[in-house]
Amino acid sequence: MVFNKMSLKRSDKYQLAAKNLTVLACTSVSIIPALLTIIIPSDHMRDLAAQMRLQLLYGALTASLLLLTLKSFKDHPRLFAAVVAATLSHIFIVAQAYGKWPLVDQFDQPATRSTLSVMNSNLYIGNRYFDHFTAVVEGTKPDIICLQELTLEWKPTLEKLKAEYPYQALYPTAGYDGTGILSRYPIADQQLLVIHQGSFPMLLARIVTPVKSWTIATVHTSTPMMLERFNNRTLEFRTIAKIASKFPSPAILCGDFNCVPWSQYFIEMEKDSGMKNSGRGSLPELTWNNDLWWFVRIPIDHMLVSKGVAVHEHKRLAPVGSDHFPVFMRISI
Repeated sequence: MVFNKMSLKRSDKYQLAAKNLTVLACTSVSIIPALLTIIIPSDHMRDLAAQMRLQLLYGALTASLLLLTLKSFKDHPRLFAAVVAATLSHIFIVAQAYGKWPLVDQFDQPATRSTLSVMNSNLYIGNRYFDHFTAVVEGTKPDIICLQELTLEWKPTLEKLKAEYPYQALYPTAGYDGTGILSRYPIADQQLLVIHQGSFPMLLARIVTPVKSWTIATVHTSTPMMLERFNNRTLEFRTIAKIASKFPSPAILCGDFNCVPWSQYFIEMEKDSGMKNSGRGSLPELTWNNDLWWFVRIPIDHMLVSKGVAVHEHKRLAPVGSDHFPVFMRISI
């Protein structure tokens, strides 16, 4: 009998210790990263933390649910409240990037307007799954396709698409800076613009549809992993915003921005350009990295539209063999 009581006491101690360790782990996973995104003195490191905001949200949400299951709000009410507050802060920051403009009151009437569909795809420099790309294009039938990391190996595939896309502005290279636009409608003007020394160029075109002439631009900004590249991307965003603010309307700006839409740098670019992310009003479309599990992916491929453009549809498409998922939107003016 004495042995059983001693065993029971030990068992209770182990359970209490395990519970306290769980509480400590949940607190560390949720509160510490949330604080670091605020107090880190380096702009570069804060931005890298912001890129992983969804992953921080997943961790904080898991911690909140685990603490709720353990009823830790009774034993540790302040810690539980702090974990919940960290979770809500992540939700608030992400949600702000997906406000309802410009989708409000416009989903119901796409048939009353002549719509334009646009697809954006970073093909990836090492991608040789040409048939995957063709299958997605044939399945969605976009009017305009914007491409990044367009290499010379893609020329035969795009040549085969000329029956559907007779107008093509292609600038393939052997590196990451290749770009292009395919269109069902005439491309009246096209030019490559230097955004910043050492950066990939912006492809700017004017496409004439039966209803309207559209300004189309596609970009591929620097990856912010290293400090130098982060500084480059910051300068690129400023230049892109300055150029885009002078686009004749209606206008579309799409590409691989290597940045999540809740980053302060993307928000500033969006504001200064006078354009809006077409993904607003929908859930985050996790476009990179296709080679990783879904909970590690982040949304860095975007399509922005000028004011007055109605967005009727925005979605991520099936993989095309790249590490990026393509994105698609249907719009009207």
